[in-house]
Amino acid sequence: MSFLGDIVEHDTVEPTVPELTEHSQKHGYPELQKPSVPKRQSKFKKKEAPKSEPKTETPPQAPPSEPISEAQRIHEENLKKIMLLSPDQFISERDELLQGLDPKLLEGLKKRSAKKEREHVHAEGHDGWIGGGRDGVNLPHLDTDEVNKALGIKSVKFDDKPVEHQIMESVESDEEQKEIEGDDEIAPEGYQIAPEEEVPEVEVHFPKPKIANEDPDMDINDPEFLDKLHEKYYPDLPKETSKLAWMKPQEPQKRKTTYEALTDMRFDFKGNLIELDANDAEDIPHYLGLHHHSADPHMAGYTLPELGHLSRSTVPTQRSIAFQTIGRILHKLGLHKYNILPLQDDESNPMTEEILTLMKEFELMMWDLIDQLRLIETLTEAADEKKNRNLSTRNYAIEALWLWKQGGGKPEDTRRTEEEVIAEQLLQM
Repeated sequence: MSFLGDIVEHDTVEPTVPELTEHSQKHGYPELQKPSVPKRQSKFKKKEAPKSEPKTETPPQAPPSEPISEAQRIHEENLKKIMLLSPDQFISERDELLQGLDPKLLEGLKKRSAKKEREHVHAEGHDGWIGGGRDGVNLPHLDTDEVNKALGIKSVKFDDKPVEHQIMESVESDEEQKEIEGDDEIAPEGYQIAPEEEVPEVEVHFPKPKIANEDPDMDINDPEFLDKLHEKYYPDLPKETSKLAWMKPQEPQKRKTTYEALTDMRFDFKGNLIELDANDAEDIPHYLGLHHHSADPHMAGYTLPELGHLSRSTVPTQRSIAFQTIGRILHKLGLHKYNILPLQDDESNPMTEEILTLMKEFELMMWDLIDQLRLIETLTEAADEKKNRNLSTRNYAIEALWLWKQGGGKPEDTRRTEEEVIAEQLLQM
């Protein structure tokens, strides 16, 4: 199917020379006009003239014009455009339209117009415009009903009895609704967002009133309070225990009695190891600032990984506290202040060689963890003036390094490596 029509070339028309009109001026300058001065009347004649009362003339009121139909308005607009065309323009426009139309279609239109001219006989006094074109040829009449039907215009007439009119409208609307409900005239079912079959029905549940014959008021402290509340007021709804969990009392958190790994050991700001005691009823208060961490917030103190993380913070106060705490831990670890065993060095429980070996193993594992977290390197970089411009954090880092040196630092590792153990076993074989 071709969407493009035939290309029609128009003949060029030479421009016409403008002609002088009758009212044109004889020369280039405008002609002078004498201003008309009204004649003055003497005061004596004004006094002798009879006084006439001014008559107030009311403008004649035009009769209310009936609204023009859309067909009549289009017809008059077409006639105005045709009357404004010059003879040459009229001929050129007509030829252009005739050349652009299909000959078969043009012949059909001519037959149709001739048929309408025979059917519509215009007589004098007919309600509408009676006239013809420029050449005296009567144009075909536009039917008002056909134009309104083509444009989708509906005319509404109001009766003298508004009540009957409202009843008729409601009856018509009911009939239209019945027709629409029968067939899906809005859109096919595949193009609808939510078909009628898939629309869920909204059900509203209301709490049932209390009956006098039922049990007395429920106790909120009853462990089965939520179940009784549901059975009494909302028996038709399903139980959703997850949404009522916030109403239950908070269960006590499990307390840790031992540290499972070195990374779980927590220290306070003075570098002391926080011992876990299950029999201690009084916890460490929160205002001491030992609970400001994400992992296990119910436990007080900071682990070595958390202190290493805070030592690389962008907040100077967090870095300062971390440097100070790390320095104190390094000092006490070098002086062997941490006792992981409940035994004490007294006459009843003397420090045996086995206990000393375990203590040395623990300290070496702590130093390995410190090396793994690169805490000494972090303090060294923070104490460098070229790498750290903050005076407070630099001073705390220098103090931590001084405490590390005062404690003695990491002792010599006397543990044998795997290669040494294998070599010794081979020699014994």
